[in-house]
Amino acid sequence: MLLFLHGLNLTFAAALFLASIGYNLVINRKDIIVLFTTYIIAFAIFKLGYISNSIVSILFVVVIFVIILNRTRNWLLSTILASIGFSATTLIWYVTFQLVHALFPELSLGVYPYIYLPFWIFLLIELCLVGLYLLFSYTIRTANKKYQVIETFMKSDRNYYILSIVLMIAVTIIAIFHVYTFQEELHALYGIASFIGYLLILILAIGIGFFVIKNTNQTIYLHEKIAYALQLEEENKEVNYFKHDYKNILLTLSIFIKNNDMEGLRTYFFDELNNYSEELLENEDRLKALRNLDILPLKGLIIEKEQQARNLGINVDITISEMVQSIRVPIIKLVRCLSILLDNAIEESQFARAPQIAIDIIAHQNELIFQVKNSLANRGKTVSKNVMQAGYSTKGKGRGKGLASFERIINGLDNATYMMEQKDGAFTSYIFLTNK
Repeated sequence: MLLFLHGLNLTFAAALFLASIGYNLVINRKDIIVLFTTYIIAFAIFKLGYISNSIVSILFVVVIFVIILNRTRNWLLSTILASIGFSATTLIWYVTFQLVHALFPELSLGVYPYIYLPFWIFLLIELCLVGLYLLFSYTIRTANKKYQVIETFMKSDRNYYILSIVLMIAVTIIAIFHVYTFQEELHALYGIASFIGYLLILILAIGIGFFVIKNTNQTIYLHEKIAYALQLEEENKEVNYFKHDYKNILLTLSIFIKNNDMEGLRTYFFDELNNYSEELLENEDRLKALRNLDILPLKGLIIEKEQQARNLGINVDITISEMVQSIRVPIIKLVRCLSILLDNAIEESQFARAPQIAIDIIAHQNELIFQVKNSLANRGKTVSKNVMQAGYSTKGKGRGKGLASFERIINGLDNATYMMEQKDGAFTSYIFLTNK
């Protein structure tokens, strides 16, 4: 009876865990009914002696996996959540029933899973188990809200089948080893090894989750930059269409003139044609330099930062001497580095008397040079040598992580170096990429 109640409590905890992450997203009422029904059937088969404890444990993980997979259609997310839930359940068992058995072996009759205790003690420990599971579920729920784990996984276009299989195999091995260790009453070191194994599974599952989130966010970031660049290129095409249609515009003007409708001509020219054409031609001039940059994420980033600077009244000059079609570093890392330099340039130059930013991309022999130059708010100010240290900033507390991240990324690349200099009231940053 106690074993049945213990299993029922664990099933309830698992349902609570999944519901806390996303009710109707990873589990719903129907799934909860299936989960409890499966447990009751599995327990009955176990009592009849047809399956062992280890099979029940593995079946528990598989059912949770199938429930989540049915809702999310994401193999890795299903494997991770099932592994986290199962590992957490076992680890909580270690710090409740197993701990009581280790301290007071006479109470549990020495029979695995050490739940055959006086009823009031059993009830107290079960309440502690639920409390720990609630705390764990709250922690996971908070992390999910902060990092948008489920939403990010759902946006991923990869299923990571190999990672899913590896994680599931690891959980299966640890589950069998755990049950065998305690049923055969092996040395205490085996129990410690089992505990460490479950802890490693938990860490591995969470680590894989963060790895996928990071990669997915980077992919989404690059896709957004590409989409942004494509959108602006489409807008640039509209300028060309406008040029091709200039005869029709002249025809419209001639109609006003032939009819001697000077008031209508004035209204048409100043209110419609002039403003619209000036805006389009201005956009074309700004994008002209970027025609030599054939890397869409970089193009999207530069256009975005140029518009941001222009909205702040900062003049931006862009020069790309030759066609740049490829680079020999991970594109996401270069985008992050340039983003940091441009953000710093915008923040500093917006307070200058003559706000100016110059972006140059120079192809020189076997080297590609990215240069960002900005005017200083205080021409007499000397930039501190500490700017590359994490946490240091002249802009206020909590804003000094950018250049430290920049330095860490560049130093992690074999074919990249950087240089920074202050001269004539301007601050210039360089990124040097060699083609090796």
